[in-house]
Amino acid sequence: MRTATLSAAAAFAALAAAPASAVEVFNVGAFGTLTGSTYTIVCVSGSPPGCSGGGPGGQRVDPFVSSFSFSLYTSPLAEGDNPFSYGFEFGAGFYTGIINNSGGTLTGRDLIFTRVDGGSCRQFLIGCQSVSATATTFNVTGGVPEPSTWAMMLMGFGAVGYSLRRRRKLGAMAQPA
Repeated sequence: MRTATLSAAAAFAALAAAPASAVEVFNVGAFGTLTGSTYTIVCVSGSPPGCSGGGPGGQRVDPFVSSFSFSLYTSPLAEGDNPFSYGFEFGAGFYTGIINNSGGTLTGRDLIFTRVDGGSCRQFLIGCQSVSATATTFNVTGGVPEPSTWAMMLMGFGAVGYSLRRRRKLGAMAQPA
């Protein structure tokens, strides 16, 4: 039994010393605050329905500030910078940015968000809005423990199991027949 325990400890030590794979899979979520501008096509009364941003009235630009949160679900991330994109420009919005993986610690930067109102903007109609916003940095959730952390955790579970089994065996021997 002692030989098996020592063999298991040696195997876990080898696992702990093994380098992490080049690409790890993470369950990634991103959240933060975007700042930018909302562009609205403005036309004066009497303008033709198809007036565009360059037509009468031009564009109005308003500040845009909004929080965001989305999940990239299970994503393979190599060590270093990993560009990503998420969403649709005509809809809830389109995000592009970079997630950096530094030994399982994830950080986000250079997020760009764009959103265009559906059909009205495709036809350049009055009131069409488009949003352009950025986030220099953003929060990223997710990550997996390093191999050495997994090895230590498995060794701990093994030690607990071994001690419980041994205690049960000793308790059975001590009871009178």
